Amino acid sequence: MFPENEIPAFCSQLILVKGHANNSFKCTLQLFVKDGEEEWRPVSEVISAVAGKNGWATKKKEGDGRSPVGVYSLGEVFGYSGVKPGWMKMDYIPSDEKLFCIDDPESELYNQIASAENYPSRPWGSAENMLRQDDLYKWGIVINYNTEKPVPGLGSCIFIHVWRNAETGTEGCIAMNENNMVSLLKRLDKKKNPTIIMHT
Repeated sequence: MFPENEIPAFCSQLILVKGHANNSFKCTLQLFVKDGEEEWRPVSEVISAVAGKNGWATKKKEGDGRSPVGVYSLGEVFGYSGVKPGWMKMDYIPSDEKLFCIDDPESELYNQIASAENYPSRPWGSAENMLRQDDLYKWGIVINYNTEKPVPGLGSCIFIHVWRNAETGTEGCIAMNENNMVSLLKRLDKKKNPTIIMHT
């Protein structure tokens, strides 16, 4: 079911995102767990989700509107709650009007979440405000794509977040309705090294 050789040995929570076709933003998402030597088993229903508005990419580029195919660890959760919810088992970043994800390939902060409070000169030409007016980032999770040593132009700010609706793709992220998003967040546990697989 999964490319076992690509999944980190220490991972025991896995999100499987399966696209409908290379150029379609329609996809499904399901959470699996594995205890010890047991087989992977589903712990959620298969839910509807959306990916990049232009489908999928094996070689993603900044601004292509595609989601990157591959296996990636998950990073911090972010959201509009000013404090980390008591039920959350992941690291948490509260969003405010000074928090940005830098999508400018020319910036030394490319593909990083940074606060303008720490960078008053705002050394970037473009960035996503993490406190959006449309609530798409009310809850989100960083997908660790191109994050360890970001390569300029290979894509940035790839998240799992709340969707606009079931008929609208993203700029490259994975998105779902808010109820499913919160349900997923309640299950994720940093100690289980959650990982996401995205493929068509």
